[in-house]
Amino acid sequence: MCESTGDWSINTGNGYYGGLQFSLQSWQAVGGTGYPHQASKAEQINRAHELWKIQGWGAWPSCSSRLGLSGDPGGASGSATASATASGTGTAVSSAPRLWSAMLSVPLRGEPSSMGEKLAQIPRGVDLAEVADRGSWVQVRFSQLTGETLLGWVSTDFVAQS
Repeated sequence: MCESTGDWSINTGNGYYGGLQFSLQSWQAVGGTGYPHQASKAEQINRAHELWKIQGWGAWPSCSSRLGLSGDPGGASGSATASATASGTGTAVSSAPRLWSAMLSVPLRGEPSSMGEKLAQIPRGVDLAEVADRGSWVQVRFSQLTGETLLGWVSTDFVAQS
């Protein structure tokens, strides 16, 4: 959203293309062919992860600064698994919670709002178990590599049911 307002086929003529605003040089450096805005969303995300491995968040200086992005966006190797139990907030789920997978590196929020406090960054590819839901937000428990478990909200725009 920050780079291109969610338009994965954007070409504004500014020398940057697609949903993650690749320069053609960066796109080709990570194995992309053709133009980024002509590739699928999934390919753009995978190529962006490769670019991140080379340049870090500096590949997207404005948005990474504005969104406070840091650390590994995930998805390269292994995955953490979050467990969940009903918490009584929002709409509780049954004893077999719905499972979600983070499609992107997404912020875990304190409230079901993009303006809610950012508690942690969930790496791409992490499986999450739903605790509750509220509209287009799901509440999940997220176990960090440090062993600390956080309860928070993610937008269903950035996770998919497993």
